[in-house]
Amino acid sequence: MKNGRALVIFCGAMFFVCGILVGWIAHAFFYYDACLDMGGGTDPGNYPICVIR
Repeated sequence: MKNGRALVIFCGAMFFVCGILVGWIAHAFFYYDACLDMGGGTDPGNYPICVIR
């Protein structure tokens, strides 16, 4: 019984971590896409900032 409970907790934690990672990747993609839609781009030098000219 304890092994099953530990497995459920482990799977729940893994789903939580995977959800955060997927959300982080999606946010980065949509932020960059919105920046391009506004006519901007990222600043040279690999700084994660939207520059609208």
